[in-house]
Amino acid sequence: MGQTSIVSEPNLLPNATCDITVLKTVAFQAADELEQLMEELRQLKKQRPKTVSEFRAQHVAIRSIAAAALHKIVDSSSDNYLEIERDWILSSTLLVTPVSDSSQIKSSEDAISVEAVLESWRKYVERRRTLDLADLRLISQMAKHIEATCNASESIHCYEYLLNKITGATNNADVGVRIKGDLEGSYKQLEIIFAGAVRRLQLIGAPLKLSGRTFDGQDFQIESYRGKVVLVDYWATWCGPCVAEYPQIRELWEKYNAAGFEVVGVSMDDDRSSLAKYIKEKSVPWVILNDEEQGGKHPSTEYYNIQTVPAMFLIGRDGNVITTKVEVSKLEALLREALSKQ
Repeated sequence: MGQTSIVSEPNLLPNATCDITVLKTVAFQAADELEQLMEELRQLKKQRPKTVSEFRAQHVAIRSIAAAALHKIVDSSSDNYLEIERDWILSSTLLVTPVSDSSQIKSSEDAISVEAVLESWRKYVERRRTLDLADLRLISQMAKHIEATCNASESIHCYEYLLNKITGATNNADVGVRIKGDLEGSYKQLEIIFAGAVRRLQLIGAPLKLSGRTFDGQDFQIESYRGKVVLVDYWATWCGPCVAEYPQIRELWEKYNAAGFEVVGVSMDDDRSSLAKYIKEKSVPWVILNDEEQGGKHPSTEYYNIQTVPAMFLIGRDGNVITTKVEVSKLEALLREALSKQ
């Protein structure tokens, strides 16, 4: 299923391990050798892998070279040090073993755990006096990739770990680091994003909080659909995949509506004229949430950190969320199972 953006390890690889505690005791011997390693890193990062195997090979190499470069640096305040350690941590993040793809792991050397990634970042943070914009980008990428490749519990652990660190830094708690004043707002926003992601990941088996005003100005509460199976579809008229999936969702609605299937669309459109035209042309039969006073942004998108569309949640007759990752191609099977339960 395509998506459109609405925003932007205990077992380390044997050939890429790096005990940072040795940095201050390892002599700096060859600047030219370090520069050669840095140039290799720069060239590697320019590559654009086309396959999963090429992607993983690239980041194994980045991690290995970054580790080698780290061993040649003594001064922990060096800009080069920060750059290569960020490369090291991020390449570790990108090598986290996908839970659904474990059969592709050929050996233990090709596996890294979430715990090791977080531990790497913890050590990095402990040595920093301040966190800067590059750190913000690093932890944003870490969280995004870990959620994309790991199960819900691992992802929640990651978000909560990073959220705790960020909250401590922005509140000037005794965490050994501070955030640069002009970036505090950016880190506060990151706190909001991570907290929303945790709420979304904890939704399975729990009720979805969703209310507001429909496109035609009526009040709406998701609780009014209790007893029905509900597909909550975050979408927009400018989202190609959303528009492409509409006919399939419409077909399923017509087939199962009488049995208790409903759809609630949460439109991300800020151009209400385009939305009105679409609803009319397609004769959309279900409720569309889009409050004119909110400019097309529904509060639940931030509350649950929904950053791409389409994003679809399926709710059972009991009002609890069955899944937050609905694929249209698998929706009918999910519907039949959910509708069979009274």
